Amino acid sequence: MTGAILVAIDPGSAHCGVAAFERDHGAEWRCVVTRVCTPAACIDLVSEWLEDRILGEIVAEEFRLYPWAAAALAFDPLATVEVIGALRHMARRASVAFTTQPATIKRPARALLKHRGLALRAHGPHARDAELHGWWRLLTNHKQPKELTLC
Repeated sequence: MTGAILVAIDPGSAHCGVAAFERDHGAEWRCVVTRVCTPAACIDLVSEWLEDRILGEIVAEEFRLYPWAAAALAFDPLATVEVIGALRHMARRASVAFTTQPATIKRPARALLKHRGLALRAHGPHARDAELHGWWRLLTNHKQPKELTLC
């Protein structure tokens, strides 16, 4: 199936979380892959999936440089930003949708999953964060937390 998979990425400078989602025969989304890998392995994996034409969308946690963290990142090469840039570039070249979401969606995403009776399958913080981003994108269609009601 062409473009049937959404992949969600929690990018990082040392570790990236990856979660892939596909529709089952009943048209319900399910998380089929979660893993943690190096940034280079993450980029290679997404590149392979793009070459195989199975990705329909890429969603990644955005990078924000908060003022209180700026001093700690002085002289940092910001490898996380490079990962996001590489993913954005590959998606554009393959004509695949690319979206970023703020880290702040994780708490409401957990509440939404709990409300819907869905459980995370990922182990470890990076893979869990990627899975949360994927579920948030799929279940809310880009709505911000303040726009949602759980009832």
